[in-house]
Amino acid sequence: MLLDVGILTAIYIVIRRFENYKDKKPQKTKNRVAHSVAKPQSSAKVVIEKNMSIPADKNLVENCPENAASEMLKKKRDHYFLIGNALNLGVATIRQFIYPPIAPLSIVLFSYTLFPEFKQAEKLMRERRIGHEILSVTFSVLGMIMNQYALVALNGLFYYSSNKIIEKTQDRSKKMLINIFEQLPSKAWVLKDNVEIEVAIEELQVNDIVIVNTGEVIPIDGIITQGIAMIDQHALT
Repeated sequence: MLLDVGILTAIYIVIRRFENYKDKKPQKTKNRVAHSVAKPQSSAKVVIEKNMSIPADKNLVENCPENAASEMLKKKRDHYFLIGNALNLGVATIRQFIYPPIAPLSIVLFSYTLFPEFKQAEKLMRERRIGHEILSVTFSVLGMIMNQYALVALNGLFYYSSNKIIEKTQDRSKKMLINIFEQLPSKAWVLKDNVEIEVAIEELQVNDIVIVNTGEVIPIDGIITQGIAMIDQHALT
């Protein structure tokens, strides 16, 4: 009914205003630079001129207590959302087909489960973009107006499940990428006064000329200044 839509909208506005009132300070994040891990495939020797002052870093992810606590909080939140969506589906079905007076509990559950969806839709509208969240919110509003509470709850469950699948896929891709960068060597051969010298990656300086032989991993970002080679980039693509 329209009354349900009005109540949900009012609850959402109140929560959003409270969030804005809290005025949380943005957390500073460290920008990390990823370096190439492609391998030359031909027998030619490749000379690379280092054009970056930041050394390669294998430790792309820091196992700090803050990250662990954030991950645990996220898992708990996801667990509660899963339970909330499943419970909402059951209560909405009972409300629609068996016992309509259970409406207050149903509205509370809808407010909890639909909040992330409404929030993302609001963000998209502010950015003047179209996304599936806007379509999902539109479906939910129309479903409530038509008293199709079970379908609205089922749509919310599908929305949550699809987002979890996307997140897991992204996490898996991120871990694979991190494993690729962990293959970076700890030392490199530098050409100085026509002599090849092995040095640690951290000791490389801007404009150093690094020698990369066949089958070796390119240790740093740079420009090929001498030699011909085929670069194996399948690990990155």
